[in-house]
Amino acid sequence: MRGFDGGSLMANLLYIRNGDVAKELATIKDANGPICGGPNYYVYSVSTLKTLWSSVLLVSFSNIRKKKRARKDGIAAISFATRPGHRIVQKAVPWCGCCFRTIGILMRFRPTHILCARILPALLPCLLVSRFTSATFVVSLHTDLRRRNATHPLSRAVCLLERYIIRRARGVICHGPFLRRQLLDIGVRESVVFEYNASCDDIVKDDNGRCKYDVSDSGKRRIILYIGRMIVEKGVTDLFGACQQLLSKDRDLKLVFAGSGPCVELLNTLAQEADLHDQVVILGHIARRDIVGVMRQATICVSPTRTSFPEGRCMAAMEALACGVPLICPNYGPFPFLVQDGTNGVLFKPDSTADLGRKLASVLYDKPLYHRLKTGAAASVGLRTTMTYAEAVKAAFGA
Repeated sequence: MRGFDGGSLMANLLYIRNGDVAKELATIKDANGPICGGPNYYVYSVSTLKTLWSSVLLVSFSNIRKKKRARKDGIAAISFATRPGHRIVQKAVPWCGCCFRTIGILMRFRPTHILCARILPALLPCLLVSRFTSATFVVSLHTDLRRRNATHPLSRAVCLLERYIIRRARGVICHGPFLRRQLLDIGVRESVVFEYNASCDDIVKDDNGRCKYDVSDSGKRRIILYIGRMIVEKGVTDLFGACQQLLSKDRDLKLVFAGSGPCVELLNTLAQEADLHDQVVILGHIARRDIVGVMRQATICVSPTRTSFPEGRCMAAMEALACGVPLICPNYGPFPFLVQDGTNGVLFKPDSTADLGRKLASVLYDKPLYHRLKTGAAASVGLRTTMTYAEAVKAAFGA
């Protein structure tokens, strides 16, 4: 396996991840300062290490219309279009396409160092090529290792193959302590696990107290806030269901959603039908620079993620605590690593709308409890390690 030798230039790095790397690389050209979190964080982090390699190629497979390319300061990016379906055959076609494209890139680019996210059809050829060429192979893990329908034979086989590949990587980079524990539980050696945490230091530091969104009507209303993707798996409809009775009884209470996704129209319809359209506000996607301003108007921030979603580390939850806002989260996965139940937030029974509603009511209307949670949220420490993603990449490759 090849590592760093006295800080000299290595041949090249191949970084494969989800998302749209061409778009992300083009976006960071306009960044005014360091990017500590958000969707562009990973490409930005790798770009800060470009002097360690003679060439860097970024590759992604995402649900876009056509292939994209971008280039910045010697870094090239290719985003391949994949549109997986729901049936096995429909899934197999893009799966095979991803696998063969990865093989072709590995053969042409001949990387000496490979950094690959948890994309099985890319992981497998990366491991095999690293064995034949002595390239250093590192896995970047961001999501829960458990899979849906893990009892299904095919899903179980995929899970076992994934874990086999991960255990044989030169290093594994993971986001937060929950994923670290999962890696150790499947037999990955502690010495090759490199935990990092994305930060929200940039937006907290740059917050000037002015926000374009006045969701609290200048502090006159209490706000239940959700920030994230507007999809069923993230629990947005569960949150509406848990809040519906509270909103009907308390007209000074507002439920605010910030994010985009397929559930926006559904939530608007539900609010209209329940005659709560003036209390349910959907801001849509908000810029990263506006997150702190919206967060600081919130009474409570809720992350109602369902267990069907492979949450690895919830950034909205971290941002809420960084802003001193109490959290309500499900008692599973990464959330107990962030929330100390009864101290800086409250944990509810996973996938239970009824329990979420009870916990919301207790936090909103129990003043001593809310004061304790508010104090605990403001004092929360230890939410992230000192290692950034860029530092984790260097450590995993032996820099």
